[in-house]
Amino acid sequence: MILNRQIYHGEIPGESEVGMMLYNRSGTKMESECCGWSVDRKIREYAKSNPDSILANLTSGIYGGEAKYLSTAVKMGDKGATKILDETADNIAFALSYVVLLFHPGIIILGGGLSLIGEPLTFRINKYLPNYIVPEFHPCPAVEVSKLGEDVICTGALLLTKQFNIKAKV
Repeated sequence: MILNRQIYHGEIPGESEVGMMLYNRSGTKMESECCGWSVDRKIREYAKSNPDSILANLTSGIYGGEAKYLSTAVKMGDKGATKILDETADNIAFALSYVVLLFHPGIIILGGGLSLIGEPLTFRINKYLPNYIVPEFHPCPAVEVSKLGEDVICTGALLLTKQFNIKAKV
């Protein structure tokens, strides 16, 4: 989370990490439903039970990173891929509703591997997010993809070291 152009820090040992928030009372973390590796898992399960699907053909022989083929499969008409993308976007919107209600940010930027899906993902998140936000907090902040893509994670780590003047131990 960026606040006043700085990475916001709570108390050690962590940062603001939406992925670690509980998604439900069963103890499922948000990342278990909303991150790249969880979507990869869903795609592998779908491809196994639908071996003739477009998504199965696009991801054949791949283990890890299957999510980057999701938007292609959706564009090609794979209904299972569309269902996975819709469910994922809805789950992310639900997860981000906590962020909106707690911090009411001006914008939400997605990074990491799942963000490589791009506009098909953000379009759906922006569509579903208002369903989870009380009317008093509308209009909802726009959800966009980081221009850094997957590099946002490494860049954030480097900014942390600079912000806290941490000397790297190599």
